[in-house]
Amino acid sequence: MINIFKRKKLNEKSSLDQLAHEIFKRINRRDFVYIIKATSNSYTSGLYEIKDELIDYSNETVEIFKTFSNLIQERLKGIGLFLIYHDEQNKLRTKSIKYYNPELFDKDLFELTIFQEFGFKPSEIERQGILEQSLKKESVKETLVYACYENNTDKILRLTKNAKKTQLDRKLEYTGTPLGLCVENKNVASFKAIAKAGATLSKKSLAFTPLQLAFKHSSEIVEYIHLNHKEVFEKEVSKQGFYIVADSTEIKMINLVYDFGADLNKYDKAFPHLHNFVDRNNITGIEFCLQKGVDINMKDSQGRTALDKAIMRGHKESIEYLQKKGAVESIK
Repeated sequence: MINIFKRKKLNEKSSLDQLAHEIFKRINRRDFVYIIKATSNSYTSGLYEIKDELIDYSNETVEIFKTFSNLIQERLKGIGLFLIYHDEQNKLRTKSIKYYNPELFDKDLFELTIFQEFGFKPSEIERQGILEQSLKKESVKETLVYACYENNTDKILRLTKNAKKTQLDRKLEYTGTPLGLCVENKNVASFKAIAKAGATLSKKSLAFTPLQLAFKHSSEIVEYIHLNHKEVFEKEVSKQGFYIVADSTEIKMINLVYDFGADLNKYDKAFPHLHNFVDRNNITGIEFCLQKGVDINMKDSQGRTALDKAIMRGHKESIEYLQKKGAVESIK
């Protein structure tokens, strides 16, 4: 297993090196830094030319990004910031930065990163002023919510001890709240500590509450909320029913919602529960629905069966499972 893991890491590094080399050749400039920002669902970049230790954004950025867009999305997903540059011997160099201030606009972030890594400032006076503001905003890295974003347990537990209510509930823009981020990182110990310190369990982390996220990411946190914050659990499950468990592939989580009293026959006609599980290619949920007597060929508000949805989504596993159980298409 160790050899397989090492081989996978080597292959990943090789693919990154190949991409960096191709981009390096394409840029073909004397002095530059090319930064790619790659999250789990978005990608941007910036090419900066260096002259007299000052930087300027290059309009060639768009063309370079278009050229390598598919490879960037394939190989850099979730990497954070990826820097491509060369050293004094004109040799290719790269660096990845996993965590950074996500509250900054991309251009501000890129210029800040170049300054922090190489000491180069923007040539424009106005941009230099923005850089100074960005440097002041780096104080966010000493907050509880940023520690949760980094998933730094020691730092989280230290900051939680004396955290005020506003710090426990603070939202890191475009990222999440302390509780929500702990759920996404499956950091149970930190989640419990922040919850016990008085964080609001019903506060959304971006679009979802901690309990909604927990059903997707951590059954242990679901069980903690169920046992220690029953009013939160009961309120959310009563309101959302089986929709709250649509992303869970653990049958014990689906049964937990069912045993609470959630009804498979109560749903939005546009999103029947069977179809909802199919949308996520969730075989555990699909099987549960059928075992509880849900009609395999029921239709949504647009006249589509679960099999229709599986075909539309291209979910091979769901298609095969539903066909095996006798599902039919209504749309040809």
